Amino acid sequence: MKPFIPLKYKLKMTLKDYLRLYRLAKSRNKSEKDYFDFEKFQAEMVIGSLKRKNIRLNGAKVLDIGSGRGGYSHALKKKGSYVVSLDADSNRSLNNKNFVNADASRLPFKQSSFDIVFCSSVIEHLKNPKSMLLEIKRILKKNGICYLSFPPFWSPVGAHQFKPF
Repeated sequence: MKPFIPLKYKLKMTLKDYLRLYRLAKSRNKSEKDYFDFEKFQAEMVIGSLKRKNIRLNGAKVLDIGSGRGGYSHALKKKGSYVVSLDADSNRSLNNKNFVNADASRLPFKQSSFDIVFCSSVIEHLKNPKSMLLEIKRILKKNGICYLSFPPFWSPVGAHQFKPF
């Protein structure tokens, strides 16, 4: 089995971007729309980084694991991707016809189904993160891309699973 090859990237954020991210993060728990906007902004930053790496989203089949309130999926769709949103919380269907309620460690898709897997702030919630990684590898097409992010434990406030939200 071939290992994942990390694609290093840097977000190009201005002071204005950081301030907007801070405001969105601070207000994200006020409403579903606020959380959606927070996710959407984060996805837009990542999409900009992927674009600078010449990773095409237009026409790509993308799986958004842990789609949350739908902000990530929305931003990806806006760039022309065919997006399947997946979340373990069935209350997050978001009126999305391409929503799948499933466990990320047992993905209900055929082998080599997706060009891109987008997975933001999910892995730290799993009891067995390796099973999700193996599933992602299974469903990615040859030369597929997996964007995987998680909050750094050694940040000033620690990983977010230790914060009340």
